[in-house]
Amino acid sequence: MTDSNRTFQTTQHGAVTEIQFYGSGIGNVLGAAFWAELQSALERVGADDATSAIVLHGTHEDFSAGLDLRWYYSSLRRRARSTDPRREALASEESFQSAVSAISACPLPVIAAVTGKCRGIAVELAAACDIRIASAEAVFALPEVALGLYPDLGATYRLPRLIGDGWARQLMLSGKAIDATTAARIGLVNDVYPDPQMLFQAAIDLAANVASNPRSAVIGVKQILNAVRDEPLPGVLRNAALHSAAMLPDGLDSRIREVITNGDELS
Repeated sequence: MTDSNRTFQTTQHGAVTEIQFYGSGIGNVLGAAFWAELQSALERVGADDATSAIVLHGTHEDFSAGLDLRWYYSSLRRRARSTDPRREALASEESFQSAVSAISACPLPVIAAVTGKCRGIAVELAAACDIRIASAEAVFALPEVALGLYPDLGATYRLPRLIGDGWARQLMLSGKAIDATTAARIGLVNDVYPDPQMLFQAAIDLAANVASNPRSAVIGVKQILNAVRDEPLPGVLRNAALHSAAMLPDGLDSRIREVITNGDELS
């Protein structure tokens, strides 16, 4: 089943929801409609009990070349004429941050399938996802420094944890692009596929594998992993123990007994 509007199209594949987004210009750049609707789209899918995993991607040609600068320039000029431009600028940045943070805040795991250009703000989107995979022609860049800016939607927090401090600094300080092979080597993406069609199918297959597990456990794993980023180890271990104790699913003992009896593996 497919549901669509001008910005987001959702397609159901069993317990997997595929979300394709459409930007406002060449390169699938992201303008007003995308930022206004992203959080609500994720909240709607995340609240659907029939969904256990999400695949997020742009077009076959490009994940996204980044922010729609024509739209953003117009909004800058409008703010400059307001009575309190700094306050409006802060509100605008916080709305961007809330939209990107909605990905990590979504209770369900989100898999980014990256094709073509993934630049600037699009890298911040991908970094907020739980898993990233790419097609061979994908390129990644954070060129904000060339504009006298810096990534401010979470990349300075997320990227060092994903790819290490050195590579995070190189990408943000140089603004230079890296290819999909390099992205895989440094851990920005998990796998690279020959073309977009194979990539999208691999993303659906991976999400289906995730969704084949008990939904409560999938949600719990994401919650625990998110908590790990912010807490010292003792707190992480205590949180994991409390969560496991509270979330033991019905029938767990019988499933474990069945695995032991049959000599199966959990894989």
